[in-house]
Amino acid sequence: LAAKRKFSFKIFHYCLMNTHFHLVVGIDQLADFSAAFKWVKWHYTQSYNREKKRRGTVWQERFKALVIENENYLRSCGRYVENNPVEAGLVLKASEWNYSSSRHYEMSEVDLLVDGYEWGGSLPAIKADEKDFFEDGYGIGSEEFQFYLKEDLANRL
Repeated sequence: LAAKRKFSFKIFHYCLMNTHFHLVVGIDQLADFSAAFKWVKWHYTQSYNREKKRRGTVWQERFKALVIENENYLRSCGRYVENNPVEAGLVLKASEWNYSSSRHYEMSEVDLLVDGYEWGGSLPAIKADEKDFFEDGYGIGSEEFQFYLKEDLANRL
């Protein structure tokens, strides 16, 4: 919560795993968000290491950012993120994992980290090939949206 007050961003979905975390966020500036999570990771690592009487890093990798086309895909990304403990075999249902936003959405549990958003309509199904794109792509959305992102990236390179 301190990072959200210090830096300007919203958390829509999250899942904290043993070695990494997933966030679905709204940001104004990527540089500000990068600074925010450098701050979060540093403070969390210091606190965790002090409590566990250990040294070194806690998180394995640098963050990766994907652009999300619209709120329908935002919710699909949220379901994907919140389903990580199920995919890892840690729980049977996402709402059984205490370290995610799943309980906020599935059970209307208050979660001060979560910034709600208006959502209506049907959810796009997450297809098998889309799961790979969550992990290997640059954006989540329609085929046209993904095409334009790839074109933009190719032009920048």
